[in-house]
Amino acid sequence: MNPTAKLSALAVMTAIGFASCSTDELQEVNTGEGISFTSQVSRATPTTLSNLDGFYVYADAAGYKHMFIEGMKATKDGATSTYLLEEKVTWPADVNQINFWAYGPLAAKDYLTPAINATTQHIHDVNVPASYDAGGETHNDFVLTYAEARKTPGNQVSLEFHHALSQIELRARLGENPEEGRRVRIKGAWLVNINSKGEVQFADGLAEEYHHMSWNNLSQPTYYGYYFDDGSEPLLSSIPAPIIANTVNSDGSLQKNSSLMLIPQKLDAYSFDNSVTEIPSAHEGEATVAETGTGAYILMLCRIETHHNTPVTEEGQAKNPAILVEGNGHTHQLFPITKDSEGNMIYTAGAYGYTCVPVAVDWMPGKKYVYTLQFCGRGSGAGQYPPAVLPDVFPKDDTHINNPAADGKKPGDNVLDNEISFKVDVLDWTPAETDIKAN
Repeated sequence: MNPTAKLSALAVMTAIGFASCSTDELQEVNTGEGISFTSQVSRATPTTLSNLDGFYVYADAAGYKHMFIEGMKATKDGATSTYLLEEKVTWPADVNQINFWAYGPLAAKDYLTPAINATTQHIHDVNVPASYDAGGETHNDFVLTYAEARKTPGNQVSLEFHHALSQIELRARLGENPEEGRRVRIKGAWLVNINSKGEVQFADGLAEEYHHMSWNNLSQPTYYGYYFDDGSEPLLSSIPAPIIANTVNSDGSLQKNSSLMLIPQKLDAYSFDNSVTEIPSAHEGEATVAETGTGAYILMLCRIETHHNTPVTEEGQAKNPAILVEGNGHTHQLFPITKDSEGNMIYTAGAYGYTCVPVAVDWMPGKKYVYTLQFCGRGSGAGQYPPAVLPDVFPKDDTHINNPAADGKKPGDNVLDNEISFKVDVLDWTPAETDIKAN
């Protein structure tokens, strides 16, 4: 380093692009040799200026053989919105531009593997663990930034962080104009065949709409979702119920079925056209099936009933004999279909059936995708029978039913008359909407 270099303390301040943010405003709060910034973020998010305790900084300066700063910790200065490096760093008098990279929060050092130097900037082996009954409770949000800073009076350095992952929420409601007395309860919901592992590069020259990030080497498809405890299953209404979403408890903490933080990726919807292949059996008149379908889908464990405040009629009994008499009224069990030992349809309290919606995904970093499923309304039904082979973690027993053959159907057939329709709201976190209907 030039021995005559003028010393200045280096502090960096973040502006996280998230949650419908307006353009962040930066201003110098100290004059002289120190560098500091303030920023504003409009809404609370999984990682914000209020809960970002610090980050790790890397920098490359022209003419330096090694990294000018290599993984140095920057932490918040008390209760202020200023971040200071753990050691004083000088800006060389003979250097006009320094390239900066950083990632945070501080805990990310325990679950991320950075490989950052002047020629390559990657976070390797990002792994989002599968989730069957915990939603996004164990998922770790993290932010990245790349900046080219030029020497200016006051040596202002602005690092604008962006979320590297995509945030996913899943909600469900009754569709428009449902049949009177229709009841839909959700026991669980999951996104299936989603890649869980990958690496992210963040550097100049990469697509600006992706915040100069590129996700590569995606692998290890798995499942993510939530399973409700007995007695806590949501009963759907016209108001979307949070199945996997950031719902806040009375004490301000997030409920267990919090939103998912997943690797950005592009996937086709699961295709049932090629999902089941008949294989001739050695025994005449028998056949087996093999799964060959690929693609993503939303899997749900649900229960669908219709309640009438009238006595059972012969016509109603004949149409659907799975009936529970309740006082002067009665309830038909429409799904799942359960039968006694003689093959007669019966009402089975507590039984839920698997259904699904194939869904194509195209997730970008720093965006939030809210999937709202609509059950049993005009133009919407209860989805399709899912693939015959589900991940081993999903139970199949008397109360977790996936047996379309017993109903005279096969995977991909509609559970009721229609498929589930759904809408996807894409938040940048600047609102934009896309309407999609499953085929």
